[in-house]
Amino acid sequence: MDRAKASFLGRVALLSRLPPVVLSRVVQKTDPVKVRRRSALWRPGDVADMLYFVRSGVVRIGMDADTAHAITLAFHGKGDVVGESGVLCAVLGAPAQRHTHAVAHEELVAYALHIDELRRILEASPAVSAELAALVADRRRRVEERLGTLPFKPVPSRVAEALIDLCGPFGVRDSRGVIVNLRLTHRELAGLVGSTRETVSAVLSELRRAEVLEIESKRVIVLDVEALRARAAI
Repeated sequence: MDRAKASFLGRVALLSRLPPVVLSRVVQKTDPVKVRRRSALWRPGDVADMLYFVRSGVVRIGMDADTAHAITLAFHGKGDVVGESGVLCAVLGAPAQRHTHAVAHEELVAYALHIDELRRILEASPAVSAELAALVADRRRRVEERLGTLPFKPVPSRVAEALIDLCGPFGVRDSRGVIVNLRLTHRELAGLVGSTRETVSAVLSELRRAEVLEIESKRVIVLDVEALRARAAI
């Protein structure tokens, strides 16, 4: 058995409570997938037949990938599960097609588990079934809450809130504050908050003048987290 692979998969929340014999099968049946930066892991209309566990890199989940105003739904990094919504629908007998796109925001390495193997796991472990359903429900709730508030919050508040949220999974503390360890263009941030690149650029410039944040190599450094939280609450 690949010990490094087994150790990684055993720490993934969705798999962490599997009996050793079942986890061993998962390790054997998952295949590594490598995707170059800006290339697609899946596209809308693709068959939802794989569940992915992110080993390294970042996946951007969104819609309308080929337009100037693409919507970004979420970013997922190391240890995250992606593709869960489509495969859960397939397991339940619903149409098994992707309705989003998944792009390697940074060069991606993931382990892919085919839906047939996932069915066997779910049959063997009801706890994993409940965990997967909870993951799908929680992510959908988060997206609905964020999109539901877009018409009612000013863009500066949306930008501040999005950056605070990104500090959770991607934040790295240093002497200056919190580095959001995710390279973001102004257009990509605009897609996350439902605005335009020009408006988001203006908001970021104002936050820099106020010394709330700095930008270095397309990475945001939050210098004053509390000030950013206050702006998110407006």
